[in-house]
Amino acid sequence: MRLQQFVRLNADLAVVLAASLFTLPVVLLTTGLIRVGFAVVFLLFSPGYALIAALYPRKDSIDGIERLALSFGTSIAVVPLIGLLLNYTEWGIRLVPILISIDAAIFIFCSIAVVKRSRLYEEERFLIHFTLPHVEWHAMSTKDRILTGTLTASIIFAIGVLFYVLTTPKQAEEFTEFYVLGMEGRADDYPTVVPAGQPVDIIIGIVNHEGEPVTYKVQARLADDSDAVEIATEAESSAKVNSHTFTVGPLNNEGEWENTTTVTPLVAGEQQQLQLLLFNPRMRVGQTLRAQLSDDGYASIQIDEGKGEARVTLAAGDNQDHTCSIEAWQSGRVASTTDFHVPHGQDMHENFEFPSGETMFRLYDNGVLVLDDSGAELALHLWIDVE
Repeated sequence: MRLQQFVRLNADLAVVLAASLFTLPVVLLTTGLIRVGFAVVFLLFSPGYALIAALYPRKDSIDGIERLALSFGTSIAVVPLIGLLLNYTEWGIRLVPILISIDAAIFIFCSIAVVKRSRLYEEERFLIHFTLPHVEWHAMSTKDRILTGTLTASIIFAIGVLFYVLTTPKQAEEFTEFYVLGMEGRADDYPTVVPAGQPVDIIIGIVNHEGEPVTYKVQARLADDSDAVEIATEAESSAKVNSHTFTVGPLNNEGEWENTTTVTPLVAGEQQQLQLLLFNPRMRVGQTLRAQLSDDGYASIQIDEGKGEARVTLAAGDNQDHTCSIEAWQSGRVASTTDFHVPHGQDMHENFEFPSGETMFRLYDNGVLVLDDSGAELALHLWIDVE
C-alpha cells in the first residue's frame, strides 16, 4: 500500500497520534490555555477515540454521534485506569510517566485500528476525509469575490484574536502544592508503627505557583508538640533551623522540591498525629479555617492577615446554644479577642478585626478549645503508633 493511500485511509488516526505526541512537549514547555487546551483533548478525547477506532473499524458499526460520545466516555474510563496501574509501578503517578503511558496507549490502540481496517474492503472502513475546497476565483463575480475575501479576512482575524488570547500572559492563581509520599514514590506505604527514637524516611514535595521565588519553612509536630519529634533532610537548597524545622528555598516560581526527609518520633503513644506544616512568608489571604462545634454546629474563619480582617461564620446546631470566643495571637500574645453568642438553630456572620501581620487563631466553644491554628499555610497529617 502506497504511503499516500495509507495516510488517506487512516488520516483520522494519524491526526490523533500526531496531536498526542505533540502534547508531550507542549505540556512540559508551556503554560496557560495552550497547555490546558492540548491537555483536555489529550486526556478526554484522544485515548477514547483511538480505542473506539480499534473496537469498531467498520463505518456501519456505530454512527458518528455515537462514536464521538463513546470517545469522550471511554477516555474518562481509560485515563484513570492508566493512573491506577501507574500507582503500582516504580514511576508512580507523576506528570511525565502519565503523559508517556497515555501516549503509548494511544499508539497501541491506533496500531490495532490500522491492522483491523486493513483487513476490510475500503468501502467498509470508517474513514474521515480531509479535503480542501477548490475555489474558482477567476470565475467569480465581483460580488462573490468581495464576500469571499471578507469571509476569509474575518476567519484570519478571528484566528489571530484567538492566538493572542491564548498566548498573552495572564495573572495566574497563586498557590503552593505540598504533599507527602511513601518511599516508593506513591501516596501509600507510609510508616504506621515506629519505635521511639527510630528515624523513618518519607518523601516531602513542594511546588511553587506563587508567581515569585519563595523560601518555605517545614515544621513537624507530634500530637501538637514540636519537641516530641525531629525532622531533617540532606537535600540541597534546604537549611536546618532547629531539630523540628528546616527551610526550603528560595524556590523559583514553578519550581519543584521533592526529597527524602527523615522523621524521628521521640514520645511513645498510640495513634499519635504527626503533623507536617508548611509556612509561607507571605501573608495568608483568603485561607479558611474550619472547626466542629459541640453537638452538630460548625465554625469557619476566612482570614486576610494583610488587612487584619477575618470573616467569621458560626452555625449552631438544633439542640444547643453556643457562646464562642475567638483570639488572634501575634508574637506569643493575644493581640485581639471577641465573643459571639449563637442561639440554637441559627447562623451568624460577623467580621473580626486584629492588627495586620502573621497571626494564629484560637476558637473556644462554651469554654472548650475547638480550633488551635498553627499559622501554617498548609498542613499534612499522618497517624502513627510510637512504641
